[in-house]
Amino acid sequence: MNVWRECACNRDASVLSAIGCVFILYRYIIRRKAERDITTILVTALAAFELMIAVAKFPALSFLEFKRNRDMPGHFLNSNRPMCQIQAYVLDVFMLQAVLWNGYLAFNLLRVVVYRDSNKALMGRFWKYFFCTTMFTVLWGLSAALPIWPDDRNRLDSLFGYAKFFCWIQETRYIAIRFIPFVVATLLFIVAVTIKVRRVVLARAKHARSVGVMADDDDAVTQIQRRLMLYVLSFLVLYTPITVFR
Repeated sequence: MNVWRECACNRDASVLSAIGCVFILYRYIIRRKAERDITTILVTALAAFELMIAVAKFPALSFLEFKRNRDMPGHFLNSNRPMCQIQAYVLDVFMLQAVLWNGYLAFNLLRVVVYRDSNKALMGRFWKYFFCTTMFTVLWGLSAALPIWPDDRNRLDSLFGYAKFFCWIQETRYIAIRFIPFVVATLLFIVAVTIKVRRVVLARAKHARSVGVMADDDDAVTQIQRRLMLYVLSFLVLYTPITVFR
């Protein structure tokens, strides 16, 4: 009973997430083309990835089949149904894509603030990064779908199946190998970028004050530092529960 209650909560969370993502996409559509800078496009792309995750999570355990065990009393879960495998694959691809895209957002911030790249130069790199991350996540997901992975009984099978609230990677050890390293690496990269950007902003602010361009009581630098901290904290809040729970 608790499982189904938790699944209902998962559906509610998926609906709320989908509503937020659709709102971001709507805001992008109604925005004039002249106002669509690279940051807006990157955030919109991330919202599209998160929308796919929310849609894939919404069915929860609906794609699992409860079958009676012939050898012993009780039932077991059949996670080899095609829809369960598809759900797991879609989640694996887009969850990893979202993680990598957060790293790309940090890289974009680095190029804008530290290296002062133009919007045109940043837009020129967008499709390259989109294609590379998409191809990588698609192939990475396909590798998990192949029946080449030993399970806890040393039988070769796909990594996908029952994962608490939906179909995804079944065993924690494979999540620790295939997903968590990307989360940790992205977090470290975001922290490194935040430190670098903060140092550059402080150095430029100090120089601006010394030549009288910026007032001593100008709080622009403080606002930038707060936003940088919120960026790091947002990533931590989003992915720490997933990592710790699994």
